[in-house]
Amino acid sequence: MNKIVKYFIFIVFSFLLVGCSVKNDNSITINRNGSLNYSVLIAFDRDLLSALSKINLLETESDVEKYVNDNIRDGYLDGFKKEKYTDSTYIGNKYSYDVSNIDQVSSDKRVVVKINDENNYDRIVDQKLFYKFKGFYIADFVYTLQNKDTYENVDFLNTFTVNLPTSVISTNADKVTNNGKTLTWNIQNGDVKEIKFMFSFNNYKAYLALLSLLFDVIIIAIILIIKHKRFV
Repeated sequence: MNKIVKYFIFIVFSFLLVGCSVKNDNSITINRNGSLNYSVLIAFDRDLLSALSKINLLETESDVEKYVNDNIRDGYLDGFKKEKYTDSTYIGNKYSYDVSNIDQVSSDKRVVVKINDENNYDRIVDQKLFYKFKGFYIADFVYTLQNKDTYENVDFLNTFTVNLPTSVISTNADKVTNNGKTLTWNIQNGDVKEIKFMFSFNNYKAYLALLSLLFDVIIIAIILIIKHKRFV
């Protein structure tokens, strides 16, 4: 069978399969020593692959690998290490890159990071991911998935997961588990999802810094009020 036709049928069949046929997960893991791992997992349900094999549309697992590779935009995962992924439900590819120290991907200025945005092809490995302020690390991501109309029949399991070394200080995550250390966002196709969180490696010192900043703001406000009353 012509490979182009074969992959077209592969796509169509995956769209029609009931259940979470495609798993797409972006994940950031930050370790206590400051090292960081960013990974992207793209995998297919084994039931889908089994059905494709029975009708001779899938010859080997390499077909899955090729399909995944062919559907990643140019430049998006440049610099990532690629490895095969398999578990009891899914099989596919996992792409990841490691950073020895989070400060290498942090800025002293506020940053908004676009991820998976159709109009943004910058390599993730070249971007500053965090804003560092007085011991706090602040993330402000805008995550955009595939066009909803194009993939309306696909049952995706789309998630963005963050694993922190300490309890999160603030976040807009859909789900917070593991004593505030694991954050999960669930994303629908076509969504533009804001992903925000703030943490510190030493929450005690970070909270003191935050209280100190708040105290300074209160003092300044009181001074301004007093000056205003003098001139009234």
